Amino acid sequence: MQTLSFSKSKNINIVGLTSLNGQMFHVVNNGCQNIKLIQTDDDCVSIGPGATNLLMEKITCSPGHGISVGSLGKDQNEAGVQNVTNFKNPIVVDQNYFPGNKNCPDQVPGVKVSDVTYQDIHGTLETEVAVNFNCSSKHPCSWIRMEGVTLTYKNAVAAASCKHAGGTSLGVVQPTSCL
Repeated sequence: MQTLSFSKSKNINIVGLTSLNGQMFHVVNNGCQNIKLIQTDDDCVSIGPGATNLLMEKITCSPGHGISVGSLGKDQNEAGVQNVTNFKNPIVVDQNYFPGNKNCPDQVPGVKVSDVTYQDIHGTLETEVAVNFNCSSKHPCSWIRMEGVTLTYKNAVAAASCKHAGGTSLGVVQPTSCL
């Protein structure tokens, strides 16, 4: 369910709109170009099941959680997400994300994250931790590959944090890989 939806549209500019307590998504766009939207206190952009060949450029997300590939794994036969190009965003995999920690004590996520490549990502961030893999102890992240990643924080190299994650790094990778 969405409050507002756009398909195959260009040059959209939304100002002065307030949307509260949406059932699923507040604003949905499919195949749109040059969109300027309102600020958010949740995911700025949420990429869902079946998204492929997605190019995102010149995105400013503030305030909010940034760009997320999320809400995956609800259905067993759900389509995956492939070939997404993000610019100037930290790298975060959080399998232990439970909004408000409600109704999920000691819950172990069931989605396995593996065989993911982060390549040619460059940018300056507003957070010190640019790479954060907070993976499940039951289903650790594996075969993560970092190549050509340069992320800085306040004109210095940003930090990386890994929990239950394994993989490799090739070429220049800043912050120093924790995989």
